[in-house]
Amino acid sequence: MKKKSNKFLAVLLTLMMAVVFMPTMSFAAGADDQSIAINGAAAKDIKVTMTVNNKGVVAKTNEGKIMAGQTVTVKDLDKDGKMSFDEALVAAHKAYNKKAGYATVLTEYGASVTKLWGVETFNTLFFDNGVPIASNVKDTEIKKGDKLYASINADDSYYSDWYTAFDKEKATVYAKRELTLNLSGFQAMAGSEVQPVKNVMIGTWVKGEFTPMDAVYTDDGGNVTLQFNKKGTYYVTAYGTVPDKAYDYSGYPDVKEVDVDAPIMAPVCKVTVKKAKAATPITVKMTVNNKGVIAKTNKKTKNKIMWNQKVKVIDINKDGMFTYNEALVAAHKTYNKKAGYATATSEYGTSITKLWGVSTFNTLFFQNGWPLAVGVGDATISKGDVLYASINADDVYYSDWYTTFDKTSVTASKNAEITLNLSGYQGMAVSAMMKPVKNIKIGTWKKGKFVELEGVTTDEEGNATIKFAKKGTYYVTASGTVPDKAYDYSNWPDVVEVDVDAPIMAPVCKVTIK
Repeated sequence: MKKKSNKFLAVLLTLMMAVVFMPTMSFAAGADDQSIAINGAAAKDIKVTMTVNNKGVVAKTNEGKIMAGQTVTVKDLDKDGKMSFDEALVAAHKAYNKKAGYATVLTEYGASVTKLWGVETFNTLFFDNGVPIASNVKDTEIKKGDKLYASINADDSYYSDWYTAFDKEKATVYAKRELTLNLSGFQAMAGSEVQPVKNVMIGTWVKGEFTPMDAVYTDDGGNVTLQFNKKGTYYVTAYGTVPDKAYDYSGYPDVKEVDVDAPIMAPVCKVTVKKAKAATPITVKMTVNNKGVIAKTNKKTKNKIMWNQKVKVIDINKDGMFTYNEALVAAHKTYNKKAGYATATSEYGTSITKLWGVSTFNTLFFQNGWPLAVGVGDATISKGDVLYASINADDVYYSDWYTTFDKTSVTASKNAEITLNLSGYQGMAVSAMMKPVKNIKIGTWKKGKFVELEGVTTDEEGNATIKFAKKGTYYVTASGTVPDKAYDYSNWPDVVEVDVDAPIMAPVCKVTIK
């Protein structure tokens, strides 16, 4: 009974393949009608690569290696002057499994595989360069360099398995650097269009087993970002199912469409992780705001304004990239003191506990005018970036506004009018648009303090006009609060919106009077 049912399944699957791939599919007429050129001109051996999927996990070789992208030397066994997928499977089993691990049976519809990689099954599918073969394995010709994929499928009820592949077969990355892969595929039997494969587990192949990475899944676009901490070779793969439709043939010829969780055939990307090399130091600019006033540098650097000061950033952990944290370490070492900066590591990442010698958790950080989307330990920076670190003033509602003038430097004559425009947004709220900042006092920075310019405030549009009677260099800045809304978290989880006078983070424009 088992043999009869298996034979019926083989015929049924072949018929299904015929429906999917006609009219391109061609059949052998049967054993009596097959023409084989015995002792003819045999084709020269060719090399192809072979991958074998065993119900969602890449198979292993008889030596325990991964059976993915393994080189196979194919011989023209029947000397008909061409190479078939069947001959590649014979060669692959001889080299990496065992000769008896592969078997076929000849039916009226052509050759049908009955054993693959030592597994007795009729539920198999085969792909040449990512495309399902359009005929049976004996009638499918292959050529030098082809990438072959043989699958022992997992779904024995609806035959809905998806063929999947990463956008990269191989990748090289430095340790602790990010690598992004994209996974796409299609339901092989249905011949559906290629689409992103989302919400499947990503892991590595280890000794014939799928080893999942901690909470790593593909997103809605099929993308996944990985990071490896140690050098070595990793075979990245995936495991899971895809919500889909398939056909129920159990009541054949009464066929109906059903919802299925379609298993995926294992994709593979061979990732070579190299030991990271320290990157060449870069220079960025750093500003530090201390509760509404720009901080000053240490005595060693002459108590200058800590605004747009050049900072030479060192790749401290030698991972080949630079983080905001490394910039802060460098800034303190040069312009403050090493002990003036401290961090703590939590489940949420790196938290600042001391900035510019002030013990505080109330800090915000900006890169080229925009707040960081991640912590300082994860935020990467580049040569020439303009960084702004703020010790905030509002310890109750955390409503401080990031502000900036429309000009960072101006050169003018004595008593010439200079108009500056001030705009900004609430740093924690990350407003979508910069807004004019009105009714704010304008002044200059002097020895770490704000010195008000008498009678000068920003108007409704955020504009202020200033002038200086003496030659010199002036660091124009601003001080004040903005009427705004914020959230009161004091009775968490009961959060309420409140009216606040939000302090501003100090802007700077360097004015040179000649």
